[in-house]
Amino acid sequence: MSTYGINKFNGKNLMKGTLTADFGKHLLKGSIVDTGKTLTIGAKIKSDASFTGKAKFNGSRGTSQGHFFGKDAASLAGIAEFKNKNLNTAFGGTKNK
Repeated sequence: MSTYGINKFNGKNLMKGTLTADFGKHLLKGSIVDTGKTLTIGAKIKSDASFTGKAKFNGSRGTSQGHFFGKDAASLAGIAEFKNKNLNTAFGGTKNK
């Protein structure tokens, strides 16, 4: 899924990347980046199409959560949260066509 993210840390720059969902293994993983900044997501997909797991922002560890939406889970939205609230990142994406 092509994915975009925004947070306080990156100001006006939009983070871009790819998250890959493996529904057979119930895993969501990938990263979104901006110059010098990388958010990595590693989450488990639940049967209700939600996901929860780990997040890492340039070495800081946090958590991620979100949900898939639409026909055949065509899109997702989520948040990565950290002790340093300035790193909290909202992200969303759609399936690559």
